[in-house]
Amino acid sequence: MQKTTLLAPVCVIALLFILAVPVQAAHPAFYFEKVCDGSIAPNVCVMQAADPPFEQLNGGTIEYLDHAFFQNPAGVIIESATILVTASDGSQAPGHIRWVNTRGYFTLLAGTGSLENLHMTGVVNILSWETMTFSLSGRYFTTP
Repeated sequence: MQKTTLLAPVCVIALLFILAVPVQAAHPAFYFEKVCDGSIAPNVCVMQAADPPFEQLNGGTIEYLDHAFFQNPAGVIIESATILVTASDGSQAPGHIRWVNTRGYFTLLAGTGSLENLHMTGVVNILSWETMTFSLSGRYFTTP
């Protein structure tokens, strides 16, 4: 009787572990770059170097719809901006970019077309101030 009493909790724990492992692996990485040199418009960046499966971002744009700049009492400068990502295939998705001093953060919400059901979160890094090139990298997932 004690063997079955001990075996049941061990089986339950093993089953929970097996089911939890695939969930943790469900957020693959992404990487792409944006060039914000003002060549299209002062509030538009062009995307490039997008890794698969996001090649449709190459040649697409990130449009900054609004900006808010403020400094908190500790002297930390914060920039917050609502964005619209338009892929080269015409798909669009809303998002948000924010900077806290020299650290950038990026969020993309579900959109249309090839960006439908896509969610991205990550960081923005400065690649070159001279060419106004930035990298965006992080994790993504899709919803049904």
